[in-house]
Amino acid sequence: MTFLDRIPAHIRYPGLVMFFLGGSIIGQVFLFRAAFSNGGPQIEENYYERAMGDVIVARAEKISASRALGWSITVEPHSERDREHIVLAIKDANGAPLQMASGEVEVRRPHRADRRERARLEPGSKPGEYRFTKPLGAPGLWDLEVLLEHPDAPEGVYIDAIRSEW
Repeated sequence: MTFLDRIPAHIRYPGLVMFFLGGSIIGQVFLFRAAFSNGGPQIEENYYERAMGDVIVARAEKISASRALGWSITVEPHSERDREHIVLAIKDANGAPLQMASGEVEVRRPHRADRRERARLEPGSKPGEYRFTKPLGAPGLWDLEVLLEHPDAPEGVYIDAIRSEW
């Protein structure tokens, strides 16, 4: 015979209901106090104007100026021996492979803004191809921000944001 079996049923079941209700009320009071322990809601003044401020506008202007050149970037996964790479095939406005470029790429998952990886672009096996080591993670959607240093780019730097799946 257990401890609960010794309590009569007409006390045990209402007691369990009261126990769960009481625990719920105590938990809600704790959460309420924790929510307001830092002075209550913190209002951000002009958050939208600040977010759309100079940094974002300047980045968008640089990307627009870079895209106006008419260069194209295609992203392809590629396996070589025991290493997997992502190959960027970059062509100029005439469709010719873009050479004499160097730079880096920032790779992140769209749903994970906190985790970003930067990789230096290495020359590929063909002209106009640049590669970097494939980041760790399951197959899926990736955001790439490509920063190329090239003499024909505006201010010497080409910036583009690409969404790709591999």
